[in-house]
Amino acid sequence: MKTIHMKLAAAINRQHDLACTKANDSINHALEAGQLLHEVKAALPRAEWLAWLESNIHAPADSVRRYMRLAQGKSLPKRAPKSSEVMAGDHGTNSTQMSLLLDLAPAGSELCPGKVA
Repeated sequence: MKTIHMKLAAAINRQHDLACTKANDSINHALEAGQLLHEVKAALPRAEWLAWLESNIHAPADSVRRYMRLAQGKSLPKRAPKSSEVMAGDHGTNSTQMSLLLDLAPAGSELCPGKVA
């Protein structure tokens, strides 16, 4: 194989490893958020839960539900991303991108298991 192809392969593998590391970190943060949400929900009277969420949590309601399902070990519904949800040059992680990551992750597992550099 040509040297350029080997260099590109190494660069691609490095980017994959970085993507997996960041994705797994995101899943772990979402799991922790879900556990904390369950803790608060259990401590509040039932009638106060939704008002507390609205007043204190800036994550969208669908993200809150996904985090809580993830913390319970439940499967997340699979869906195809809408064209408006595809990352368009924005390298930050917004709530839509997080939802897409969570859609890909089996409950209670890493998105990219295995060796990560």
